[in-house]
Amino acid sequence: MKTYTLSLEITTPAADQSSFLHVSHLSEPKRVHPIWKVGLAGTLGSPVRFYIDEPRVLHLSGHLPAALYRDLTPFSAHTVHLFEDKASIWSLSFPPAFEEIDHTADIAFAVKGEDLEQLHYHALAALAFYEPQMIPFIPIPRSSADLDTIIIHLNSLITKIDTESGCAFKAVSFHGRIKEMQGFLQWEMMIDV
Repeated sequence: MKTYTLSLEITTPAADQSSFLHVSHLSEPKRVHPIWKVGLAGTLGSPVRFYIDEPRVLHLSGHLPAALYRDLTPFSAHTVHLFEDKASIWSLSFPPAFEEIDHTADIAFAVKGEDLEQLHYHALAALAFYEPQMIPFIPIPRSSADLDTIIIHLNSLITKIDTESGCAFKAVSFHGRIKEMQGFLQWEMMIDV
C-alpha cells in the first residue's frame, strides 16, 4: 500500500521567525482530505481541502470560541506539498498575505485579502509578525465596513498596547488606499514608529 503525506510549510512570529511544517498522513488518496487551519482569523474547525488528483484549494469558514482564541499564534502559510511514498506529486504555493515593503514611511506592508475582513486579519498578522509582543492583545476583528474602520481599529489596539506595556508602533497611517490586483484587494499599510 502506498503512503501519502501532505505537508504545509508555515512561518510564525517567533523571535527567530522559524518555519514549521505540519504533516498529515493520508490513507485514501482518492478522497478529499482536510487540513484544519488554526490562525489569526480564528478558524479552528475550518478545513482547507485538497483534491489529490487535482490540486486546488477550497477555503471554508468557521469560527473559534473566544476562550480558545487567546492561545493561538498567527501564522503565514507558504506551500503545501503532496508526497506519494517519498516522491513529490505536486506543490501548491500561496500568495503572501502580507510582505514588508520599502517605503518612505517608517514601516510599510503590502497587505492582501479576498475581502475587507480578510484584509483586516492580515493587517493584524503583519503587525504581530513585526512585533510579537502584540499577540496576547489582538482581539477577534470586528466586521470591517471600509478601510478607515480597519485603520481606526488597528490604531485603538496600538494605543491600548502602548498604554499597558509599551509598543514600537505609533500609528497606522490613513494615507494608503485599497487597490484590486490579481483578484485580491491590496493595501499599502504604512506605520509610524
